[in-house]
Amino acid sequence: MKRRDSRQPVNIPWEQWAPLWKENTMPRPGSKPKVYSEPFEALFRIQRGLAGHVSFLSTCDANIVFTEYLLYEPILSILRHRKYDVACEVPCAGPAAKAVGDPQRIDFVATKGGQTIALEIKWLRWGNEANRDYLDIVRDTEKLIEARNAKQAGRCFLCVFGRHSQIAHFRGANVQAQIEKFDEALPPLYADFRRTIFGSRIFELKAGASNRGATKG
Repeated sequence: MKRRDSRQPVNIPWEQWAPLWKENTMPRPGSKPKVYSEPFEALFRIQRGLAGHVSFLSTCDANIVFTEYLLYEPILSILRHRKYDVACEVPCAGPAAKAVGDPQRIDFVATKGGQTIALEIKWLRWGNEANRDYLDIVRDTEKLIEARNAKQAGRCFLCVFGRHSQIAHFRGANVQAQIEKFDEALPPLYADFRRTIFGSRIFELKAGASNRGATKG
């Protein structure tokens, strides 16, 4: 029996491995990638970029502290590539600007074509099993609401990054009341390389969201 040359590609029909193709990872081979309108195309690329960036660092066994600041460089590069004028760590307008001490800051404020968006980044981690999957976005939500009320941004987004096991389902004392102030803007996206599965979820602040308790309407 002739032995197959291992250097030759193996052509497996799509129907055989389609059930193994994970939803929201990458488009079907040969298909035309979906292109979103802005700002969702930029946000979708941020999802892809963050998953790839942190997965790369993980494969290198990088001895670094994993914080939100580690995500700033790829986000900034992607927004600039999409022709946005971007500012980082922007002092928040409204009541937060009048607080005693260092003013609260919005992670990113980006403008393109007369449209300005605000983006807060949250890397979900836990310290122990008792605190597992605890998502605290109270301050992030307050800042985004104040930014919109003060007309710093017309649309406000929250990006929650982390492992699939951490961000697929949220836990926390205030998470439900806070996450109800958002709509999920894009499908979750994960990079499954058969090790730690990193990914992100993008949420947009609802039009009636308020800092005075539950969302209006």
